[in-house]
Amino acid sequence: MKRLFCRLTLLLPSAHHAQVFANKLLPLIDAAELPTIGSSWTNTGIQKCVYWLTMAQETREKPDKVAADAVAQAGYAKDVPALAKAGLLRNLDIAC
Repeated sequence: MKRLFCRLTLLLPSAHHAQVFANKLLPLIDAAELPTIGSSWTNTGIQKCVYWLTMAQETREKPDKVAADAVAQAGYAKDVPALAKAGLLRNLDIAC
């Protein structure tokens, strides 16, 4: 019963949910952690990003807003936020 309630609450759209998904993406795209992760991150990290963007989409959140929020929180400089957001959304398009 608890699982059903949790699943139903995820289906209700709200600004809070976009932020929750952005927080899930943040450790996966954090610029401070990327150099220490190494090449083993590539496939699993991209798959996890696509998973969270897909989950956001299934709960009626806009993946571009979720990606933009996550990139903004990551604190990239200059033109990097737009490129990072575009990369996340491109991976989502490729996967779906």
